[in-house]
Amino acid sequence: MGIEELKNMSMQHTEETFKNLEVQKLLHSNENFDLIIIDWFYNEATLIFGHIYKAPVIYISSFGNMALLSDFTGNVLPYSYVPGAGIFITDEMSFKERVLMTLFNLAINTLFIPRRKTAHYELLKRYFDNPPTIPELQENVALVLSNSHFSFETVRPYTPNIIPVGGFHVDEPKNLPENLQTFLDSAPEGVIFFSLGTQKSSSSLSKEVLTNILKGLGRIAQTVLWKYEASDLVDIPKNIKIVKWVPQADVLAHPNLKLFITHGGMLSLIESIHYRVPMICIPFSGDQLTNAAFIESREIGLHLSPDNITENTLVDSIKEVTTNPKYQEQINFRSTLLRQQPMKPLETAIYWTEHVITHKHANHLKPFATKLTWYKYYLIDVLVVLLCSFFILVAVVIFISKMVFKNVYKLFTTTKKEKVV
Repeated sequence: MGIEELKNMSMQHTEETFKNLEVQKLLHSNENFDLIIIDWFYNEATLIFGHIYKAPVIYISSFGNMALLSDFTGNVLPYSYVPGAGIFITDEMSFKERVLMTLFNLAINTLFIPRRKTAHYELLKRYFDNPPTIPELQENVALVLSNSHFSFETVRPYTPNIIPVGGFHVDEPKNLPENLQTFLDSAPEGVIFFSLGTQKSSSSLSKEVLTNILKGLGRIAQTVLWKYEASDLVDIPKNIKIVKWVPQADVLAHPNLKLFITHGGMLSLIESIHYRVPMICIPFSGDQLTNAAFIESREIGLHLSPDNITENTLVDSIKEVTTNPKYQEQINFRSTLLRQQPMKPLETAIYWTEHVITHKHANHLKPFATKLTWYKYYLIDVLVVLLCSFFILVAVVIFISKMVFKNVYKLFTTTKKEKVV
């Protein structure tokens, strides 16, 4: 998904929020709020709610601690080892990848963010009289509850106004429907769970890829539970059970699960790590690509391209992950990191929410970087002055050297002529 598509999508979602009848009723009511919580996804215009109700705002970042948060948090992520969302790169980057990340972040800072702010401000002016600018509204963001944790992302900096609460959505597993429980219990070689989420479902795969998947899954010893939304599959092998929907987290919690074939969405990644189930990731776009790179680099699974899955690559990948003990060992390690936190993620979120209400805006958590332009933060202005000073100094030294050499040469030639005479 390109920069322009992201901007348009964010505009569409935000405008739909403003048009919502319940939101309109709320805006014209006399309600008072101590705090506004907003799910952040390039929707800066929604910060107007904090301005209207004169209340601090907490953002929830479902996609974790991203570079795009740095604009209003001051938590700038180094390009040299923090991969950008939507790119199949991990923290161990080659020179080429570091160049790519630098160009990617420059484009974000100089093109995407300014254009998005302008577009959202124009949207605000259509719905509200004399609204504050987007930078003014962003000053009201007290902190971000980030769906992140070092157990399922590459290590990166955190300023005090970004609180990692990754895994807060994971509840205690519930009882499965009886037929599903029986199916999972009765698989002698274990179960492989296959689900590509909701945004990009399994049924959206090409017919050729679907045929290859069916043939490949029919060759393995394990039983397969496949969440498939349509009814167009034919010649389904006996070891495959097709369902249109299942409670994903509760299935992953079953002790007979051996492998999760997933699109690599953030919530699926967290649940799979929490319940110690290795993965094969089939990423389509966005953060799924970054997550796939993480999964493979940390040896908690493998990844396959959705466009060229063959019968053999699928079977070979399944055999590798289910028979090589390193994948289970690494997923167990990551699960321990995620589970053994000082506070449960939900309790952490509650604590910091109450902190913001108690301390009003919590400005003491914000670094001064939030008030700096990107070129000041990276000392570009200082670098320009230093480089100019260096070149001026070099020019002066060269000029003086030339003058000294010229005068010495002139003096030498004059003295030599006098001696000859």
